[in-house]
Amino acid sequence: MRRLFNIVKILPVMCFPVLCTTAYAQEQTPQRVPAAVAKMTNPVSGTIRDAVTGKPVVGANITYKEFAAAISDTSGKFTIDAPWNDITLLITADGYQAKEIALKNSKDLTIELSKTGFSSFYEEITLPQGTMLRSKIANAATTVKTDGAWANVPETPDAYLQGRVAGLQSIRRSGTPGIGADLFLRGYNSLFASNQPMIIVDGVYYDNGSYGNSLISGYYNNPLSFIDLKDIDDITVLKDGSSLYGAKASNGVIIVTTARAREEATKIDAAVYGGVSFAPSAIPVMGAGNYRSYLSEMLQSKGLSASEIQQLPYMNDDVTNPEYYRYHSNTDWQDQVFSQRYTQNAYLKITGGDNIAKYGLSIGYLNSQSPLEETGLNRYNMRFNADLNLSKRLTASANIGYFRSSNDLKNQGINPTTNPIYTSLVKAPFYLRM
Repeated sequence: MRRLFNIVKILPVMCFPVLCTTAYAQEQTPQRVPAAVAKMTNPVSGTIRDAVTGKPVVGANITYKEFAAAISDTSGKFTIDAPWNDITLLITADGYQAKEIALKNSKDLTIELSKTGFSSFYEEITLPQGTMLRSKIANAATTVKTDGAWANVPETPDAYLQGRVAGLQSIRRSGTPGIGADLFLRGYNSLFASNQPMIIVDGVYYDNGSYGNSLISGYYNNPLSFIDLKDIDDITVLKDGSSLYGAKASNGVIIVTTARAREEATKIDAAVYGGVSFAPSAIPVMGAGNYRSYLSEMLQSKGLSASEIQQLPYMNDDVTNPEYYRYHSNTDWQDQVFSQRYTQNAYLKITGGDNIAKYGLSIGYLNSQSPLEETGLNRYNMRFNADLNLSKRLTASANIGYFRSSNDLKNQGINPTTNPIYTSLVKAPFYLRM
C-alpha cells in the first residue's frame, strides 16, 4: 500500500512540466484565421493571353484551393479576392496547360498559357498515383498528348510513338495493317529476357508478350492494335518504373490513358475519312527474253546440249506447239502481287454527364486494305468509360471495351511457295498467269 501511494503522489509533479511546455509551444505559434471566415480584402487583377498568338484567353478559371475563384472575361482580364499576398494561384483553361502563379505581393499579373501538348515545365504528366505537373516530379517521364490524333492515319499506339519520345526506339515490324512496332527504351537490356517495356492501360496491366511463333511466318499478334488511337488522351513513358511496379518494369513503363469526359456538357465528335495505299516501287528484274538467255547459259553450264535445251517447253519457239503460249509470256509478277488499295475509317465519340456521373462512349470501324493482294484488316471497336461520384468520400470508375478484328494474311517468310512477295521476285517471267 505504501508503494502505490508514492506513485500516485509523484505523478502530478511529473506531468506539470509537460503541460507547461505544451502551453508554451502553443503561445509561440501564431494562428492564422481560417480563409473561409476571413474577410478577403486583397483584390488581384490580371490578364491571361495565349503564349503564341498573344490573344486573350476567354473563360479561364483562376482559383486558390476552395477559398477564391474567378473567370476571365472576353478580353482575358480577371479580378480575384486573394486571402493573402503570398499564395499561389492555379490557372486552368480548356485546351491549355494548367499553370501555377505565385503572387509575391503582386497586384497586377500578366499570364501566358501554352496549348495542350506543348512541352514545358507546366505540362501535366500522368503517373500511377495521379496527374502531376512536370515541375513537381523527379522521374524521367515524358507525356505524348494525342488529342484524339484526328489528323493521323489509322495506326497502332506503339507505331504512333515513333520519333515522339527521346530515348524510345519504335521500330515498325512491317507494312501489314495493325502489326505495330517493337519498343525499346534506352536500347537492349537483356540477351535472353524480354526487352519490351511494361504496358499499363487505365491502371491495368496490359499483356503484350509473345508466347510462340505464328503459323504464318513473319506475322506478329499485336494486342495494342485493339485500341483505337482516337480513344487515347495521352501516353506517358517512364524510363524506369522498378520503384513502382517491380523488376517487370525495369525496361520502362508506358502508361496509356483512354479518353474520358472532362466537361459536363454533352460533346459529340465524329469523323469519316478514307485513304489510298499505293503499291511500292517495283524492283528491277529481267524480262522474259533476258531471263531465257540467262537460263540457257545456266543449262549449258550443267552439260546440256543445244538440242536438249531446245526441246524444253519454255525454250521451244515452235508456235504450233500446244504448250507454246503457256511458256512464252512476259508476266510482271510484282505487278500481279501489288496493287492500289483503299482504307476506310468511321468514328463516333460522345462525352458528357453531370456532377454525379461523367461518361465517354466511342464506336469505331476500320477497313484497311494492304497493297498486297487479298490482305487487310477489318476491325470494329467500342469503348465506354464512366466516372461516378457515389458520395463525398467514395468515387468509382468503369472501363468497358469491346472489339472484333479479322486479318487477311499472307506468308511473309522466306518461302518461294507461300510468300507472294518473295515469289514475285524469283518466279520466271515467261510463265503465263493462270
